[in-house]
Amino acid sequence: MKKSTKINLIYLLITISSFIFLSLTFSFVFIKDFYMISFLKNFYGQICHQIEKRSFFVFSKPMLICSRCSGIFGGFLTLFLFVTFFSSLRKWLDKLNYKIILLFSLPLLIDWILNFIFKVESTNFVRFLTGFLFSIIPVYFINNLILQQERDD
Repeated sequence: MKKSTKINLIYLLITISSFIFLSLTFSFVFIKDFYMISFLKNFYGQICHQIEKRSFFVFSKPMLICSRCSGIFGGFLTLFLFVTFFSSLRKWLDKLNYKIILLFSLPLLIDWILNFIFKVESTNFVRFLTGFLFSIIPVYFINNLILQQERDD
């Protein structure tokens, strides 16, 4: 298998996996089995607090993850979709300084501090947006790992 084909396949597999992961947060819409829903709720409960008032509602039911996690995972999927289909974006992202990338955590950190320490409630949209901005960090580091593997081969 050609090296570029192998790398493209890795990007595609990560994108598909994150799509499935995010799609299952809407599982109550298409899965009716109580035990499967309970399993998924417990699974997502390991990575998210699942506070209903901090979650988006779909068909009058809360998603299995909060709005901030929706932003993080939705942003990850969106950004990874772009780097999967636009290899020039991979190289551009690779050239950025990680210190600049870490600045994308500041809005989430500020929002969390305001929420947790100062008890200032933000909206679900703000939580989603700060999560979305934060999602560039894991995309940046995973992209760098993949490209480093490509350089080492």
